[in-house]
Amino acid sequence: MTGRAGELKETTIAVALFQRATDYDPKRDPIVRVHAMRVREKLSNYYGSDGSSDNIRIELPKGGYVPQISDASQISSVGLAVPEIVEKADVSATLIKGHQAEPENKTDLSSSPVSTAETRVHGTNRFLWLTLSAILLCVALTYPLWRRSSAAIPSGEMVPIDGAPAVVREPAWSPDGNFLAYAAQERPDEPMHIYIQDVRHGGAAHRLTAGNSEESRPVWSPNGREVAFARMVGLSRFDIMRTTTGQQDLHTVTQVRLFGHTIDLHPALDWSPDGKSLLTCEQSSPLTPVRLVVISLATGDKRLLTSPPSLSSGDLDAKFSPDGKTIAFQRGGLGDLYTVSLEGEGAVPVKQLTSDNPGVRGIAWTDGGRSILFGSQPDLSPAYRIWKIAAEGGHPQPVTPQGFDASMPSFSTRQGLALLHAQSATEMVEQRLTNASPSRTLLSSEAGAEWPRYSPDGNSIAFVSSRSGTQELWLVRTENAEPQQLTHFNGTGRVLWASWSPDGQSIVFPFRRDGATVLYTYSLQTGTLRQLTHTVHRHFSPVYSGDGRYIYYSSNDDGTPRIWRIRADGSAGAEALFWDGLMQFTVSPDDKWFYSVMEQPGNIEIVRRNIKTGESEAFVTLPGQLASLNDLTIAENTLFLATRERAGTKANLELVDLKTRRITKGAEIELSMWPEPTTFSISPRRQLLIVAHPKMSKALLYQWLERSGSVK
Repeated sequence: MTGRAGELKETTIAVALFQRATDYDPKRDPIVRVHAMRVREKLSNYYGSDGSSDNIRIELPKGGYVPQISDASQISSVGLAVPEIVEKADVSATLIKGHQAEPENKTDLSSSPVSTAETRVHGTNRFLWLTLSAILLCVALTYPLWRRSSAAIPSGEMVPIDGAPAVVREPAWSPDGNFLAYAAQERPDEPMHIYIQDVRHGGAAHRLTAGNSEESRPVWSPNGREVAFARMVGLSRFDIMRTTTGQQDLHTVTQVRLFGHTIDLHPALDWSPDGKSLLTCEQSSPLTPVRLVVISLATGDKRLLTSPPSLSSGDLDAKFSPDGKTIAFQRGGLGDLYTVSLEGEGAVPVKQLTSDNPGVRGIAWTDGGRSILFGSQPDLSPAYRIWKIAAEGGHPQPVTPQGFDASMPSFSTRQGLALLHAQSATEMVEQRLTNASPSRTLLSSEAGAEWPRYSPDGNSIAFVSSRSGTQELWLVRTENAEPQQLTHFNGTGRVLWASWSPDGQSIVFPFRRDGATVLYTYSLQTGTLRQLTHTVHRHFSPVYSGDGRYIYYSSNDDGTPRIWRIRADGSAGAEALFWDGLMQFTVSPDDKWFYSVMEQPGNIEIVRRNIKTGESEAFVTLPGQLASLNDLTIAENTLFLATRERAGTKANLELVDLKTRRITKGAEIELSMWPEPTTFSISPRRQLLIVAHPKMSKALLYQWLERSGSVK
């Protein structure tokens, strides 16, 4: 507007709007280009639907990126100068493959040196502020379209379904709407089994299967006579079974493998409407993403349906449309909702329906195939909700009320919507490493506490909690049970597990937002946050080196998960180290060894690698399987991990002497399987164990009877 468009550069926008450092490198961090593309896409979606009749139209043309504001009544336009951004091919390819944009840094960093420099930039360029305001105006016009769902909540009635066990998962209506099949636990120390309940006449559910194997994902045949489900038959191995209800004719259809890091990952499963095939998912190796496959019931042949990006965890849940021609599916563990044609992704590109989603939990078709129901936390509140979106795309609308946890939808035209209501609370319990001494509750909360981590001196514990309404990083002193909130992301993302620096002055943690996971550090001395890494992919499992100079972490920036390290002060770029796709690893205090865990059928192998030479060796082997995510810990030359022999709520703490390789058993840990796995930490002097203990964990079956008619 003042003829100074030439002063606006991609780097200037990155520093001023996205709070990047003054040495920002656009080749390594394409956040400006990515967000400009997303603004353009959302504007196009809006004017192609709800905004089609608007007189005022805002466009962001390609090339020079000058927003054009047009008045349809006067047929005129005004150009607002925006940085000249060249869309590079790698960014386009990233978005085409469904990768999410780099998370925006919305945290208050006003006390940091970088923030001070940015303030000077802001104060010296009023024209920059005007232009940035124009960009934000574009976002402001489109953002409410995605958040409009908070209004007009349909009225309805929530009715508990009596007769179901206390822990239920994955409900599925029979075709006639008279029965529900689901996976459930009768007792806490048992694995999940398949049950069927007569909802029409009431009464208790009856177990469909026998045996002690973990079972999940029940689905009905179109004629209602058979049920298919997944049965765990070994580490990472599942048999897809089918049986006729009321008879003992159990058959194995095929076997699939999943090498997921979560202890409750089970194959997706659905029966095609024509009754001729089953839909499931599998992995070809631990380093490849999960992909959807269609299995012919006549021949047993598998046909690949999707080819997820190598940088994603893959496609984890899926359901056929009523006509069988389209599949709705979840891409990524904390990913979004997509659809794909039965012809497969190779023939027809997938369609992304949601964006910036922190995870889909359950999928169901409704409105005769015109709409899809799914469970999600789009506002990052502690409770899930059921949402409804048009199969062709659009703006998700809420079905269940805010604050009432609801997920895993199953829809019947006769019975309405069945869903799960999770009631969960955890408390941090401190106990001795042996079971001889009683435990004490250190911190109790109805909101939950996850991933506790002792400080190096043992006097403080960092943990993640949603006690403030959204997931944040907290700190509690062992002598004072009044916790202190360290981060204030206010629902813009999700904080994951933390790790302490050796001097106890800093904490590093992953932060997930907009489909990407980056690393942050928090200084206890200054109370400030610093974004350490930038990526549109995933940076996980940060661990400080023994001298505190480096932070090791797992990254998939190269297309395959591997271990990287970066200077803890951010003074140099990251460097790749080992070609290992790991989630459970730690570093010895002398910085000589890198310890990791490899799961094998029936046992756990601990591997150590020399950090200087890169040579690795098998260290010890333990029976069973890992019971806790990312809790490999070293204290006073002892390595700790939690194992279990089979599905259930009990785990053993294993102590591995790093000098003698002797293995001893410690305390027994009670596990929480829903909605989050149990995590623990060891005090530096090997005296105490702290566990995020399940205070109350239930998943109850409810029926949502819609009055407004929006769910049909």
